[in-house]
Amino acid sequence: MFTLQQLLVLTGFLLCMKPSNVIIRNCLSSLDLCGQEENENDLERAGRWIGTIERIMAMILVMLQQYTAIGFIITAKSVLRYNDSKIGKTEYMLIGTLLSFSIALVIGIGIRNDFFASYFKSCCYSCSSQRSALFGLFLYSACSSATSRPPSLSPK
Repeated sequence: MFTLQQLLVLTGFLLCMKPSNVIIRNCLSSLDLCGQEENENDLERAGRWIGTIERIMAMILVMLQQYTAIGFIITAKSVLRYNDSKIGKTEYMLIGTLLSFSIALVIGIGIRNDFFASYFKSCCYSCSSQRSALFGLFLYSACSSATSRPPSLSPK
């Protein structure tokens, strides 16, 4: 059985993948920095993979409290794009990078500081309706070890 912290870390990694890509793509599409062409070529796919790897690395670094390493990655990426002649593409990449790292920081800090854990625990203990109580019981039993269950939930 998994602990609540392990499930939250796994959920954080999953959130750093496709859902974050969709959020960033929607935010950047509203800016229209690169023009109207939406090429689905290998370079854009590579950018999505790079962004996903960056977010996972940033989340790991946040949980290890290595914030200077995150600053180093952002700086290195900015230096690589400094002499690029396409201003719109550079701004597009910079905004995407900042959004990407912001998402990873929020997820990582939320997991590291037990914000999400305390939120889920409060959902489990403050259920008022029967449906919420059943969901809370399920969530509590899925996230707790067998030895830490209250006596009313222990198997007989």
